[in-house]
Amino acid sequence: MINDARQAVQDASAEITLGADKGYDAQEFIEACHEMKVTPHVAQNTSGRRSAVADSIATSVGYAISQQKRIRTVVTDIAKTILLPILIGMGLRSIFPFSAEPASNRVMTIAWIVLAVSAILLLVVHREHLVGLSWQGVLSLAALMVVALFVGQILGGPNTNDRTALAITCAMRHVGVALVVAAEFVGVRTLVLVMAYFVTAFIVSTIYLNWRRR
Repeated sequence: MINDARQAVQDASAEITLGADKGYDAQEFIEACHEMKVTPHVAQNTSGRRSAVADSIATSVGYAISQQKRIRTVVTDIAKTILLPILIGMGLRSIFPFSAEPASNRVMTIAWIVLAVSAILLLVVHREHLVGLSWQGVLSLAALMVVALFVGQILGGPNTNDRTALAITCAMRHVGVALVVAAEFVGVRTLVLVMAYFVTAFIVSTIYLNWRRR
């Protein structure tokens, strides 16, 4: 980010201001500043405006480059990790209509196992980042999952399988997007907290599925 900004304004004669806002890329920004022996400027919202970014930062070339890079990266990552697999699955189903569904079930089972094991390993290796996660927070996450499952159950229609599928989707759908964004822009701590959210959602969803099978 800083190197992109420096390249864009290398011929500028005035003072250049770079900034990071709302913690999305603050860690990367601070570390890069330290490596370049640059003192970062921190802006705090004290005027009641929506943004905590000072006008001098928000209108700078470096900040604009940072924002454009952030949006472009998020859109690209979501397209690669969510939209592309969906399109590939739809294409394979149209080509192999009879074998696609059994294969899909096996692939989904393997994917869930890999994701669950990876989440547990990440939490174990970086357990020091879970210090700020209280039991109140875990219970709040569990309550959020229960509400999401309830909403999906109510809005799923008369078919039992549809209600179950929508309930699980409501509880788990946005975790993938959060993981993509967290892995791209923030440090390990945020990624660990998102994985803690995933583990909580996985446990609650498993209890729900066992209840639905009875």
